[in-house]
Amino acid sequence: MARPSKSALKLEQHHNSKLNQEIADKITEGVFQNKSLAEIAESTGLQERAAFKYIRGVKVDIDYPETREEWNEAVLTYLGIAIFKATKRLADTGMEEIAPSQIPVAFAICTDKKLLMEGTPTNITANMSISVNHRELLNELRNKPNNTNTSDAVDV
Repeated sequence: MARPSKSALKLEQHHNSKLNQEIADKITEGVFQNKSLAEIAESTGLQERAAFKYIRGVKVDIDYPETREEWNEAVLTYLGIAIFKATKRLADTGMEEIAPSQIPVAFAICTDKKLLMEGTPTNITANMSISVNHRELLNELRNKPNNTNTSDAVDV
């Protein structure tokens, strides 16, 4: 599972609050790792009652994906929906809202990211190399027709 965001816990703090970013990160990490209230309280040095108050501030969706594969599937679904909605909105009313130079860039980025997450190649690279030793080069030069109109370049 992906590590929780460092900004998952944001609370308005009282001036006497003992909560700092380090403790907030430990609370968030404990929630994401499904630790008990007692374990979170112990790791943060807070009383269970105070820890519980802060834990309620951590927002975790009930259907948060458990595995990387589930996360990828969910993100692909949402990204596909976002691309669809953006395309529809652009077709219906959005041409006035976006600069013409930004339209292809926005769609290319979204489409590229979706294809990349699906595992589809987004670019194709081909390389070719050839090795020629001195003997082969000399043979090529010797077998060259003795015509004055040809260049000295060797066709390989």
